[in-house]
Amino acid sequence: MHVRLSTCRGMAVLEEGTQDFCGWIHGILLHPETGKVEGFSVGGGGREGFLSRDDVVRWGKCVWVRSVHVLGPLEDIVRLRTIAGDSRHILGQRIRTESGRNLGKCADVQFSTGSFELEWIFPRKLFLFWGTALPRSEIIEVTSAAIIVRDPIVPKKEKIMSPKDSVRLEELVEVPKPS
Repeated sequence: MHVRLSTCRGMAVLEEGTQDFCGWIHGILLHPETGKVEGFSVGGGGREGFLSRDDVVRWGKCVWVRSVHVLGPLEDIVRLRTIAGDSRHILGQRIRTESGRNLGKCADVQFSTGSFELEWIFPRKLFLFWGTALPRSEIIEVTSAAIIVRDPIVPKKEKIMSPKDSVRLEELVEVPKPS
């Protein structure tokens, strides 16, 4: 399933066996080099914590986890400490082309719930105006200053023949006359 973070915010996190409420998703942690979703920040339900992608059992109208106890502080997961402290973020980061043209800030992302891979980023130019969505394949690098993407390919203009150079089809091909 392909989902956008904006539609996942506020989604309930439930324990699989007992259907106990664990909280709501309100944030995401993305790896800036690989584009993998590392996990989600969860709040509400009396528990604040971090939900690792490995602890998600399935994804549907809500997120199902094995146990309420999989939620914990992000600092407890050693491999994610460096990613959380990294200044290279994807969400909220400026997006620039190779030539330096500003495309806006990354306001939303789309990811796959099967592989937990980033698929698209969605820039927003001003408060109300969305830019053109960019696939992950267009991202060159994520720096602390901006997400650098490839320059768009500008289509070449086709040369249009002038009417005096055009030729009628009947002159090129022998067309039989109806009898």
